[in-house]
Amino acid sequence: MPRIPSSSVTFAFSKRQDRWTTRYSFTPTCYANSGDVMLTSKDGSGVWKHDASETRNKFYGDSFFSEIELTFNDYPSESKVFKALSIETNQNLWIGDFKTQNEHQGRNRQESSPLLSLEDKEGVKYAEIPRSIKNSTANVFPFPFVVTENQDVLPSAINSVNTSGIFEVDFLVDDIELSAMPSLPVSGGFLFSEILSVKPSGQAIDFNQFIAENYPSFSVIPFFPLSNGRKYVSAVSISENVVTFRASKPFVPSESNNFEEFVNIFVDFLSSEKLLLKSSAEINGDHMRGPYINVHLINISTTPLELHSVNVDYELSSSAARLTQNS
Repeated sequence: MPRIPSSSVTFAFSKRQDRWTTRYSFTPTCYANSGDVMLTSKDGSGVWKHDASETRNKFYGDSFFSEIELTFNDYPSESKVFKALSIETNQNLWIGDFKTQNEHQGRNRQESSPLLSLEDKEGVKYAEIPRSIKNSTANVFPFPFVVTENQDVLPSAINSVNTSGIFEVDFLVDDIELSAMPSLPVSGGFLFSEILSVKPSGQAIDFNQFIAENYPSFSVIPFFPLSNGRKYVSAVSISENVVTFRASKPFVPSESNNFEEFVNIFVDFLSSEKLLLKSSAEINGDHMRGPYINVHLINISTTPLELHSVNVDYELSSSAARLTQNS
């Protein structure tokens, strides 16, 4: 759900505490108190009696949510690696996101994947802080395989093309180099969600960019991305000395751009001297790191909410130089 716009916020002042205490997402046009009962009206739609039922976050017939945004900034000059979140609350229905170094525009800026679930431990809710989906590098690996010289086996190893235009190719590799491959969790049926070819300049390009630069006659033909947001070439499985790659056919068939020629381009792409394997950033991406972390949490429960504390666990980054008055 979107954050509450500033033009639709009601701020509350507590006479007992002599300070502004909170804000509400409802915007009434009239307030009244009758004893201990709070009454409001909005746009002449009648009178709304507050705290009359156990259903929370519902005003004037519309549903809202509870929201809190915090910034954790212990030791402001220290770079930290943020590991876990704990919430002292009675509710599990929390979603959220995290940002670090948001003032930067380059590779230091990080944003997490959404927080979707919490684990209850003796009444305190815990979650690992999601990995960064922005500027992550920990999920990218060099392709460690030594490809066999006998490339002519590849066209005959193509599996059947399914109705969505997806086909697979079995690629032979050296089984000695296979042992150097890191063990990674499989996400959505994909071991590696994207394969990138490294140019002599050091720039990494995907399959579409490779075709556009090296085979311009194919560059005008669009390609279907693979499912679940995956790119055009993915590694599905590795077994013994065979890697199975999955790719998508050209969207528009053409006599001049026949499928056999397209497969040869595909083999050429996989035969590049340097390939990078990119796995899921949500699973294998970088830990959120920086001097601070911004935590935005939303509770979508309709039952009474108690929130006592939000805590973030972190470690000081081993690569960061500590700045002191003596350094």
